[in-house]
Amino acid sequence: METLSDLIHLDDAHRYIADMRDGMDARYDLGDDHRLVGIPCPDMKVTLERPARTSSPS
Repeated sequence: METLSDLIHLDDAHRYIADMRDGMDARYDLGDDHRLVGIPCPDMKVTLERPARTSSPS
């Protein structure tokens, strides 16, 4: 028990244990090799900005 108490204070170990507890370490095979496909949505900054158009619509 003392070992677990020591590990939980390390950032990497804390993140690992929390991710396992919350199911964040699960990855589902959805037929795509992109690293974000099949995992829970990671924390990301969401903006409402749209990219500038480089050409006019036809």
